[in-house]
Amino acid sequence: MSPYRPKTKKVKISRLYADENIPKQIVEFLRSKKIPVIHAVIDKDFSGRDDEFHFNFAVENRYILLTLDTDFLNRYKFPPRRSFGIMIMIITPPITSSKIEKVFSKMIPVVKTHN
Repeated sequence: MSPYRPKTKKVKISRLYADENIPKQIVEFLRSKKIPVIHAVIDKDFSGRDDEFHFNFAVENRYILLTLDTDFLNRYKFPPRRSFGIMIMIITPPITSSKIEKVFSKMIPVVKTHN
């Protein structure tokens, strides 16, 4: 038996910052999957802050910004090169638990392998 043991690669999980338009059930689902996420309102009491505030908070704290807000598609106002990532989730209403699970189950492998 060889004494060599292959090194197991530790998966680095990215940290997410969910702005205030991300519903509580999405945050709960991500946390149930062991994805580190903080929510603008639930965890930080950042209710009523503008998009620039959320973008800058995510940048300054090295978070990937998670949002439902398509305003973040404006590359001039929110330059991707300044950020650690912006994930704009497009989920058609009504937002149900099954839709959340379907969308985020596909997203989780991306978040877990992002460096």
